[in-house]
Amino acid sequence: MKNLFYKTALRNFCNSLFPNKRDNVNRIILKSVFILGITGLVAFLLFVSVHFTKINNMQKLQNQNSQLYSQLLSEKQTALKTLKIQNSDFKAWVNIPNTSVSYPVYQTDNNNYYLSHNQLKKKSSFGSLFFDAKDLLGAKNTDRNLVIYGNSSKNDLLFSPLKNYKSLHFLKQNPYIDLITLDGNEKYLIFAVFVINSNPQDDRNYIFDYKKSNFENREEFDLWFSELTQRSLFVNSIDVTSEDEFLTLVTDSVEFKGAKLVVTARKMRDGDSTQKLYIKPNKTPRYPNIYYTSKGIKNPFTNKEEDYVSQY
Repeated sequence: MKNLFYKTALRNFCNSLFPNKRDNVNRIILKSVFILGITGLVAFLLFVSVHFTKINNMQKLQNQNSQLYSQLLSEKQTALKTLKIQNSDFKAWVNIPNTSVSYPVYQTDNNNYYLSHNQLKKKSSFGSLFFDAKDLLGAKNTDRNLVIYGNSSKNDLLFSPLKNYKSLHFLKQNPYIDLITLDGNEKYLIFAVFVINSNPQDDRNYIFDYKKSNFENREEFDLWFSELTQRSLFVNSIDVTSEDEFLTLVTDSVEFKGAKLVVTARKMRDGDSTQKLYIKPNKTPRYPNIYYTSKGIKNPFTNKEEDYVSQY
């Protein structure tokens, strides 16, 4: 009798909740809307739960990173050993004073891997910071231009703070980047900030080679540097020569689909001082062609280089 009672109760409950042949059209519609609403609510709650779990996990790594960075400054070799044990892909630590950018930097032969894996090599939508796979780092052989990539997010994580470098005031207040490697500590001075395309078709089959690290001669460097400064959002008095070494940070930007924000700095020299620098907005920075077409305005650089050649 108990089993029959429970079966009847369950059947009545299902009939009251789900559409069945005894329902009229209005009741079927009402039940369907209710079920869809409940399903949507459950899906939303699951999404929120997963999202906050990811943020919580990232925050735990942030706290761990804060401790590791403090240790790097006081017990460098111990901290470097810990980072290498944690992940053998570890190559350096990048820190931008007065911002939340203070992270380990990794490198593998696949530039896509750390876009979707955290510093513990676990799947993560936030990813990690990483050097370009082609970059050479070492005491005896290091590329002239080291490139670090990182995702941006709405939570001010990873390279999200780089967007603030579109502001002249922020650049003046935060012009330095620290890079701690296995071979030493270096400080870099930011001299260019610009927006680039990641798809060749967005700039007439051309992508400016912002990560170029080797120059055949002074003329080749001058051409590269001239275009880089032409693209920069700012004009400044920072002295840059073909003998300098560079650090380039790259993240997502919002000007158009596939836009990238690039922040380029040169290694500091003895006697450098930002107090002597002259920095002002560039009234006509050069953007990829898609930037102008998306805004319905004429590209002022159209007639200057009609035949672009991709450097990739």
